[in-house]
Parts: sequence; structure tokens; C-alpha cells
Amino acid sequence: MTKLLLSLLSLLSALLLLLANEPAPYITTDRSAFPYSFSDTSKPVYPQTLDGARRFIADCRELWAYKHNVGGRYPRDSYGAMHGDCDDWAAMVACYLQEHFGYDTFIIIFKLDGVTHACPFVAGSSGLVRTSDCPGLPTATLSGAEDVYYAVERDDCPRWHWIQPTGSLGTPFEWTDIAGDRHI
Repeated sequence: MTKLLLSLLSLLSALLLLLANEPAPYITTDRSAFPYSFSDTSKPVYPQTLDGARRFIADCRELWAYKHNVGGRYPRDSYGAMHGDCDDWAAMVACYLQEHFGYDTFIIIFKLDGVTHACPFVAGSSGLVRTSDCPGLPTATLSGAEDVYYAVERDDCPRWHWIQPTGSLGTPFEWTDIAGDRHI
């Protein structure tokens, strides 16, 4: 009986050691250096200004960790976790830029070298994207719209470029169309 009890205690202590060394879930970077937040009530939310929106994008780019196929999540969950794949990033960015900052956004889902990719776009008239920072930044136009839309990727200057002409890239989606969809 004593041997069994010692074995169980040993197993329990090994399990506790493993759990103690696990990183905290959903935390990829220490957020204490970031002055604004949508989820931390001890910090003010991002100001609804152009600088506030740019700060939001910069913070998300720094904090985001790419994780393939984590399952479709809603923007609030993606923001809390700060990790996911391209559709999680696209829905999160398009949602907050549209709902909090008031910018016109959409998401395009397309195939790039045989891989499905989702990318958020924001209206050029917003002034959010500085095209001088990235010559050749992917753009899109909507039928009947006068504005040009710019990609807002996880990288400041995405390494991919359009393979097809702008008009045949795919259907633009609202963030609400893809948020939580596990099939993308």
C-alpha cells in the first residue's frame, strides 16, 4: 500500500511540475507595455482617432502569433488570445477597424499558390495605411466604388502580391460573414 501511495504521489508531483511549466493560455507576449486594450479593464480603450487605429494595428502585429487551424473564432476571442490563422486575423482586424474606429472594411478570401488565404482590407480614404511604407502594397477595388482598399496584413509590408487582376480575386466578405466559421 505504501509503495502504491508513493507511486501515486510521485506521478502527481510530476504532473504538477508539468502544469507549472506550461505557459499561460492565450498570452503570447507581455502586454504590460501596451497602454491601450479592448479586454483589460484597467487600461483605456484605443482612442477613436487615426493614431489610435494605427496603434491598434501596430500592437496587434507585435502581439499576434500565427497558429494554423485553431478553428474559427470570433474577433473578441481572437483579440483576447492574440493568436490564430489568417481568417482569425482578418475577422479581428476588420471587426475592430469597422466597429470601433468606423472605417470601411471587407475581407477577401483567395487562393495563393494553392493555399486559401483571408486578408482584411481598409478603405484608402481612411488614411490608415501609409502606402509609402510599402511600395506595391496589395490593393483592391469594389465594383461601383470609387475608393481603393489596402491590405492590412500581419506584416507591415506583405511578401505576397496579387497573381490575378484585381477584378477576379474573389468575393468580398464582411467580417460577420466569416467570424466563427470553422470551415475557412
